[in-house]
Amino acid sequence: MNTWSVSYNSSKNATYISQFSENGRDKQRDIATKKQSTMLPPDYKVTEINNATKQERSVITLKNEQILSMSSSNDQLLLVTARFINHGNPEYSLVDIATGKRTKLELPISSRSFIYMSPDGKGIYYLGSASQKNQEEGRGMYYYDFTSKIQTPIFIQEEGFINNFMLLNK
Repeated sequence: MNTWSVSYNSSKNATYISQFSENGRDKQRDIATKKQSTMLPPDYKVTEINNATKQERSVITLKNEQILSMSSSNDQLLLVTARFINHGNPEYSLVDIATGKRTKLELPISSRSFIYMSPDGKGIYYLGSASQKNQEEGRGMYYYDFTSKIQTPIFIQEEGFINNFMLLNK
């Protein structure tokens, strides 16, 4: 198994990891090569690790869907996923940690990674663009509020290139 992303949830004292099988990835690559087609991802699994007991629990498994990025807050996981390897637009969804129920989100943003749930779970901080059509338009760091659907710029890159950022909570 290959661990792709990790998220810590302080309110649950738990760590969430997304993993995929390297054998599954190799199989998908072989299929894509033979068919000369876009590679489908292997299955990805999200596991909860209770930091106090070290007990593991499966949260959700995604069939042929890559988890690009993951973040958690309170009782939810935010997943950024893709249906193809290195191809296509990302999809966003919230997962109820207790039940594994997944709800797709329609967000007016363009970001594949560096997306973090706000500490209160009411929005996200992200590095990307305010436009799905032009990923370079207004590239920077934003806060998106789920209720008001308003994107608030935090820092817009005028020159140069922002590689990443990290959201820290106190």
